[in-house]
Amino acid sequence: MNKDNKEDIKQKPQESELLIELLDSKVSEMQKELARVTKKLNSYTNRQFTEIRVVEQNDKWGDYTGVFYLEDKETEKILINKAKKHFKKYFEDSVYHRNKRLGIFHSSPKKGKRLIEEIVTGE
Repeated sequence: MNKDNKEDIKQKPQESELLIELLDSKVSEMQKELARVTKKLNSYTNRQFTEIRVVEQNDKWGDYTGVFYLEDKETEKILINKAKKHFKKYFEDSVYHRNKRLGIFHSSPKKGKRLIEEIVTGE
């Protein structure tokens, strides 16, 4: 065996270890991306919708004008308003919640958890 062959044999395990580390890192990145895409797909396929249909001549419901979905921004506004109404009804003038600092938070898969409004109750 010549000197070059010995060097090649020594390099092979090191190269293999580096390759394995690189592949492991790439697999981890792919798993994270797959989880993110899965969340988006689930939120899309599980969303609610409303549609308008018409009774056809055979007395069955048929397609008519379309399907209606809420966009993310519309859903966010509805949920925030619902939380604000709940606050006004149960917290605003409540004896148990005097002198408290409360926060309204909105959570979504795309934006995470965000503080929307901070409210301090009176005495």
